[in-house]
Order: sequence, then structure tokens, then C-alpha cells
Amino acid sequence: MPDFADTNDFLSKSTILRRASVNRQHFDPTDPEHLESLKTFIETGNWGKVQFFCEYPFTDVPMTVLVKFAGRALDARRMTAKEALAAKILSGESILNA
Repeated sequence: MPDFADTNDFLSKSTILRRASVNRQHFDPTDPEHLESLKTFIETGNWGKVQFFCEYPFTDVPMTVLVKFAGRALDARRMTAKEALAAKILSGESILNA
């Protein structure tokens, strides 16, 4: 087999293939490990031992994590689109764009 196709060396040096083994979780603002990883991100710009998934409706991980953290700190929760629609209907507000 040619030198350039040595898979053992390729797998150990490939940053893309190594990324798959990163511990990714959904951010939980009550988990001390998650908060430590957020603190590391704020101080250094790099995540700590735990990295996180981007969650809908956000477009990046930092926004996902920071909004969830702020919501917990302020004891506030983001209303889903279905909840917002239900609140409008229950309040008698028109749901049609007129």
C-alpha cells in the first residue's frame, strides 16, 4: 500500500475525523459541568470538556447556550411558536394579519 494511504496515520492526524469523538450534549444550565464549559468559553473563546449542539431556533452554539443560561438566570423561558399562537387565541387577539 502506498505511504499516503496509510489509514492509521490518516485517522490520527485528521481533525475532521477526530471531531466526531467530541462529547456534545444539549446545554443544561443546571449542570455544573456545562456551566464550567460555558465559563471556559467566556474566558478563552474555546469550549471546555463538554461541547454543545446548536438548537432550534438559533443559528449557532454560543447563542443557544447564552440564551438558555440567561433564561435560567432570569427565571424566564422562551415561548414556542405554538404557545404564542395559543396565547393569542385565548386572549381573543386576532391571529390574522389584517
